[in-house]
Amino acid sequence: MNINYGGAAPTLPQPYQPPPPQKPRKSGMPKWAIVLVSAAAGVAAIIGVSVAAAGSNPTTASAPKTTTTQPAAPASTPPAEPAAPDPKGTYTGSGDYILSPTLYGNSYLVGEVDMTNTGNIGLIVRVKFTWPQGGSPPIAAYKTIRVPYGQTRVARFHVSAGNVSNSTVIDQLQAWQTGHNYQDGYTWTAKITGTFGEAH
Repeated sequence: MNINYGGAAPTLPQPYQPPPPQKPRKSGMPKWAIVLVSAAAGVAAIIGVSVAAAGSNPTTASAPKTTTTQPAAPASTPPAEPAAPDPKGTYTGSGDYILSPTLYGNSYLVGEVDMTNTGNIGLIVRVKFTWPQGGSPPIAAYKTIRVPYGQTRVARFHVSAGNVSNSTVIDQLQAWQTGHNYQDGYTWTAKITGTFGEAH
């Protein structure tokens, strides 16, 4: 119940009115800035794609190249000149005589010479052996031998001295030895007359 005491009419309270909805505020970034940002993002995307493509392509990588160097061919060595022949050798000898065991059998003069090749090529050697004779020239015998490189060969002599009924060879040999203080008097020589084979 409202009582009016003659004054102004009282103001009735108004029902609550909600404020009108506000329009959503647009981004504060200007349009030109948005355009620049979009353009920069596009450039960055292009650069990123290019870098990725370069990294995935092994043919365009900038890794250092390996160069293989072949060793130089050795200089050819000229063939060695053949050795010059150097024929030489040493020799030793010995001699004796053999008497026949029977009265009418033959006796023999014997001897041998050992020839050693100390050179660098095969030798052809002429060997001479002598047995002395009292009052007469010595009896001589000859033999030619071939001595290969680095080897030794023996020249052997076996000369008939006849028998006591038809020869005085043994008597004259013994006479010479008696007159020379019982030296045997045998001599031998070796002369190189040629070579064979290759020099070493």
